[in-house]
Amino acid sequence: MLSAEITVITLNVVAAAPLMQQIVTLIVISIAMTAGVYGAVAGIVRMDDVGFKLLKTKGTVLKKIGGALVASAPVLMKALSWIGTVAMFLVGGTFVAEGIQPIEHFLETLVGDLGGWAVVAKMFAYGVIGAIAGMLAAVVVGGVGKVVGTVRKEEPAK
Repeated sequence: MLSAEITVITLNVVAAAPLMQQIVTLIVISIAMTAGVYGAVAGIVRMDDVGFKLLKTKGTVLKKIGGALVASAPVLMKALSWIGTVAMFLVGGTFVAEGIQPIEHFLETLVGDLGGWAVVAKMFAYGVIGAIAGMLAAVVVGGVGKVVGTVRKEEPAK
């Protein structure tokens, strides 16, 4: 999802550029983001495994590093779950708000007099909009799931 969002943002940034520049930019960004995102995810997922390996070594420094990696893995995962959720609300809220003209106009009016705090207020608003959109999507998907689940339960067993 993150790669798709970055691709859309990149397309928006280079929209006025010549076609060849758009193509090259998208290729470079796509490769860099894929390698960077999946490389970072692989490193985070395997962090505790590396830590356990280092704990089995003979070096005191390596054992301390291994212990630190093992101890910090759960904390990092918890933090990333919160950071990821907030990021999805911000990105989703931005996509929704910038796609609906009345919301865009309302936000510009709302943050217009805030000076340097306008960006912070707008990001907060995007987060709220994203959270609301996410909750609405969850209600719709949950409702459809219940209806489909109910229909499936009522079907005779084969």
